[in-house]
Amino acid sequence: MGFGLHNVLAIKSGDTDDKLPLAIRFGNNYQIIRNKLSLGLDIDSSQRSGLSWRFGGEYWVMSWVAFRFGIQGDPGATKGPREMNFGAGLHYQNFSLDLANAVHDLGMTTRFSASWRFGTSVRVDQESKVRRSIQLAFDALKSGNFLLALQRLNQALDAQPSNKMLQSMAERISQVVSVYPQALGENEIMAYVRKGVAQFSSGVDLKAAVNALRYAFNKDIHDEKVLSLLNLVEKAANVSELTSRVEGPQIFTWVDQKIFDARSAFHDGHYDAVIRRCQDVLDLEPSNTTSLEIMGSAFFMMDQKEKAEVLWKRVLEIDPNNKIVRPFLESLKK
Repeated sequence: MGFGLHNVLAIKSGDTDDKLPLAIRFGNNYQIIRNKLSLGLDIDSSQRSGLSWRFGGEYWVMSWVAFRFGIQGDPGATKGPREMNFGAGLHYQNFSLDLANAVHDLGMTTRFSASWRFGTSVRVDQESKVRRSIQLAFDALKSGNFLLALQRLNQALDAQPSNKMLQSMAERISQVVSVYPQALGENEIMAYVRKGVAQFSSGVDLKAAVNALRYAFNKDIHDEKVLSLLNLVEKAANVSELTSRVEGPQIFTWVDQKIFDARSAFHDGHYDAVIRRCQDVLDLEPSNTTSLEIMGSAFFMMDQKEKAEVLWKRVLEIDPNNKIVRPFLESLKK
């Protein structure tokens, strides 16, 4: 929307007492069809000519050609609009070519214009800098320098402070930096930490981010920093049961702890907890037969025998010599 006042000072020119009339203009522009079609309406009020209006539109059929139309009128007109316009425009890189025709009381007039823009526009230059900063941020994430990635994203935000995507990404990386500023090195733990942080930063697949960080924690269950980072991502992913420090023998891994907890929950009759804990293991190790066995037993106890049968059959596909689930499957057939 726009609002303007014209000839406020009532300027005089030459040997005349004539004054330029005060004019007020209000305008509005609206874009639809993915910003391809622009519609505009202006309303003018002048001390001399009274109220008048203009309505027009521009439609970009392709990125390089547009069609335009316009109507000018006033409420007191008895013979239709004061003027009608139509035309087209061509645009290629820095070159523009425009043609406009107007139909009015004096007949038809044609206006032709060509333009050539020199240099890069402020908007294009700004977008180029933002893209460059984002690419540098992704490069820093890939290398494991999360603090540098945050600095690069903040540079992009300085150029585009209203960019919602950059805001959310910078906020997530800021959370990561608070507990794990960098993951350098070529060992497997660092590789999975980088993978998890990259997926968390994008915000597209938080479950995959959780699984990658769980795998990293499973490699070293005494790494408190990885556990803190994992818990942070689990909270963002709305995981119902956060990973905790592994209790018990030193040889226990995260997977061992989850299976141990699942067995304990089964004995206590908490079958929903059994399913959650087994699913956590299967997200990390889809072929873990122990988790499949326990989850199948939980479904069986919940009287969901069809689901139990599917899981136990999966166990036999992975381990045809498994002697635990075969008797249960045979009992289901009776």
